[in-house]
Amino acid sequence: MAEYNVSVRNYRWSHQNILVRSPVLDLTSALPTVIVQPLEGTNKQEPRVLNTTDLRDDTPGGIYKAEAHGVIALPELLADKSPVWVPIHSHSYACKEKEVYVVNLATFEASKVPIAHICWVPGYIAPDDVLYTIIGAPRNFLRKTRVLALAQELVFPKRTKQVLLDPDLARRPRCSSTHALRL
Repeated sequence: MAEYNVSVRNYRWSHQNILVRSPVLDLTSALPTVIVQPLEGTNKQEPRVLNTTDLRDDTPGGIYKAEAHGVIALPELLADKSPVWVPIHSHSYACKEKEVYVVNLATFEASKVPIAHICWVPGYIAPDDVLYTIIGAPRNFLRKTRVLALAQELVFPKRTKQVLLDPDLARRPRCSSTHALRL
């Protein structure tokens, strides 16, 4: 079974002076960039890629588990079930339709992959049985508040697509991990 949780620890993002978490457990490693998820502020929970030098290791606390957005589930790589986050503000990573830019939380490598090659971990279910994986914080789009999410039809996981979701739908009961879709 795939692991939908990843070990993380907290750091301070110097530029914003906010608390973030990252699966990079040691900032002295030779990584020039790291994936982080803000734990506070306007863009709370929106993963992004930062320079390692933008983080300060001055927060108390140890290693704990955080939920991934999904896991890589390529049919030819059945053994690889690496967890991923979808970074926001990835406008420079132009993706084709049905592609998504992800960061592998095991190898820290970023890549564009078909949306259907990720086993998404939904957080919310709509009345029409569409499952949603929330990947962004609430934002105003054309005078309406929306949340960036991945919408998955329960019986057609290959039709998963990025959508702007009404935050009222995202307040419905959370899904259990048994709703994770498989290819």
